[in-house]
Amino acid sequence: MRTPARFLRRGSISGRTLLQGLVLPAALAVWWQVSTAGAGRTGLLPPPGRVLDILVDPGADLLATGSLFWNTGVSLARVALGFGLAVLIGVPVGVLMGYSGRARSLLNLSMEMARPLSPIALVPLSLILFRSMTFVELLGLTHLRYQHHLLHEMQVGMVFILFWGGFFPI
Repeated sequence: MRTPARFLRRGSISGRTLLQGLVLPAALAVWWQVSTAGAGRTGLLPPPGRVLDILVDPGADLLATGSLFWNTGVSLARVALGFGLAVLIGVPVGVLMGYSGRARSLLNLSMEMARPLSPIALVPLSLILFRSMTFVELLGLTHLRYQHHLLHEMQVGMVFILFWGGFFPI
């Protein structure tokens, strides 16, 4: 029996070993092609040809419509707002807790209980509390209601999750 260390020492894999290793991936590829070959059927898996087309040119549709740049900007704005709020609140709270023993005694237990809560674990709570509320709704900016605006894409729950992820390390 050949051990992995022996393969590393030799520095090469024999052709037979390589062919044996490709049997399972080839069988899966054949199964994938056969299972998605039904004419007009839309299933869970797309055909391999469509996947290869997207891998060859992943941003073709996104670049043509401009949505890649818009969605990237929206994501960067959400992260900047969440992190900015975390800095804006986290730094004064940290300085206050470091400076005042009374503030530390009042806040320390709550902070230490909330700190281990993962931001991902708070997603369901965020969905319940904020639903799909955007900053247009939160700030009452009714004049932006029917305009394509960045604040329509800024969901309060997403910013809350980003804030939570940055607050405790800060």
